[in-house]
Amino acid sequence: SISFGSSVQTYVSGYENLNVGNVTSYNVTSLTTGTTYFYVVRATNASGTSGNSNEISVATLASPATSTFTGTGDWTNAPNWNNGLPTGTTDVIINGNVTVDDVVECNNMTISSTGAVTVGAGQGLFVNGNLLIESNATGTGSFIGAAADYLIGGTTTIQRYLTGGWDGWDAGWHQLSSPVAAQPIADFATTGSGNDYDFYGWDEPTDTWMNYKAAGFSTWNSGTNFNEAQGYLVSYEAANTTQTFTGVLNTDDVTIENMSNDGNGWHLLGNPYASALVWNDDDNWILDNVAGNAKIWHETNKSYSDIAANGIIPSAQGFMVQVNNSSNSLLFLETARTHSATPFYKSGTEQLLLVAAETEGGSAQESKIMVNPMATEGFDFDYDSRFLAGYAPMLYSVVGDELLSTNSLPELASGKVIPLGFVKNSATNFTIELKESIPAHAVYLTDKKTDIVTNLTESPVYSFTSSEGDDPNRFELKFGAVGIDDNIATEQISIYSHGRLVYISSTKSANALISIYNITGQQVYANTMVIDGQKQIALNTPTGWYIVKVRTQQGVATQKVFIKSNQ
Repeated sequence: SISFGSSVQTYVSGYENLNVGNVTSYNVTSLTTGTTYFYVVRATNASGTSGNSNEISVATLASPATSTFTGTGDWTNAPNWNNGLPTGTTDVIINGNVTVDDVVECNNMTISSTGAVTVGAGQGLFVNGNLLIESNATGTGSFIGAAADYLIGGTTTIQRYLTGGWDGWDAGWHQLSSPVAAQPIADFATTGSGNDYDFYGWDEPTDTWMNYKAAGFSTWNSGTNFNEAQGYLVSYEAANTTQTFTGVLNTDDVTIENMSNDGNGWHLLGNPYASALVWNDDDNWILDNVAGNAKIWHETNKSYSDIAANGIIPSAQGFMVQVNNSSNSLLFLETARTHSATPFYKSGTEQLLLVAAETEGGSAQESKIMVNPMATEGFDFDYDSRFLAGYAPMLYSVVGDELLSTNSLPELASGKVIPLGFVKNSATNFTIELKESIPAHAVYLTDKKTDIVTNLTESPVYSFTSSEGDDPNRFELKFGAVGIDDNIATEQISIYSHGRLVYISSTKSANALISIYNITGQQVYANTMVIDGQKQIALNTPTGWYIVKVRTQQGVATQKVFIKSNQ
């Protein structure tokens, strides 16, 4: 400004007046990068405006360059970066799978939901700014490294995307664990209309969910932070939310000892790392009086899914384990960490997977049959998994007095029968579907209420209704060999032909579904009847070979016959 006298002042154009109020400091925002700004300060009141202060100049910095890594390879492989190898002032985005096998640095690092970073032992990654690991519906980014091999100069933030919302009392539940140390639980408490939440811990001695909102939680939890490697149950009213963990990454081995066994032995633990965890593999886990299968809550199915040895537990995921003795221990090494961006678990073992689902509400319960030479025909704490109910219809194997969601057997011989229990929830219409099968085994489901036998290998979905009071021991699973053992009922059923007549005989009275096919697979006859003694069927079909299938409660009998037409 130019002063013409004590009472008159004219301001030079170029200064932009900004009234900042009665303050002692002020943050000026929305500035342009790489630009020099000049500042003076004037005081104002009702009497007028003062003269200028001394002038200062401030130059804003240029925006850091950004380079994005895609594909798979070493950090120093330039073709994987879209804007050249990073320097200490470069912001980086990791969309691929990068390995650090040298001493490297960057400014800020963002690991996207498809990205993964592995810092090699004895190497060095220096992030001068902040680290952000993103999570969305497609997955969660992943970071693996020993604490001595990397340094984060700023803040580390890990996202966890949560599906759901409060569509119903049984919807939107997730089990979480913190991948950082000393994460305050209060950061996961939301406020405002339509933004409520629930947060619980599991107390094994009393088989009770402990409410964070209730008095006494911090005493039970020994503090107000997430405990390392402990799981918690959360639910948010708002659908599809993203919660964040902030702090120092957990990277150490974990040992948990002497978990209580006063209730049913179930404990809610958690993956404490910023990466997925391989469950119960031979090299990195030691379980003593701890079951060999874990369980993860499946929000969509509203039930638990079993995780067998070598299965995947995602980052920040809670999981249930069962102990059978108060003297117990669980040890896993940080080397059990692995990269897996899938939002939820995959089986690590070949298996037969049945899923019982309600057709109205979408909930579903998994039941698994596995072949393990180390298992027995009875209950094996190391290889089987006891059933733990959720909100879905209940489906389980029955082995003696045990109800199992995973039933491991030494072999699946032809003719093997496994009793299945089923208990409805509030729905009426249900399906049982064969989702995964073990090669070379035909799978037959017998509904003892309706006397219907379904070859799930050929028709994988069986639909039925259930009412209150139905016998839970309703189903049986029977095994045969694909292409060989379809005739599991031939000890009771005989089939032959003469001329255009098909004769079917049974040693026991049985409700039967009879299907006849020509050699091209076209069905030429289908009917249900009670076979008591001998029945005959007259076919008006061309001369040739035909396949006759007779399905009864005991199984399926198949016979190839020759039909001679009268024409």
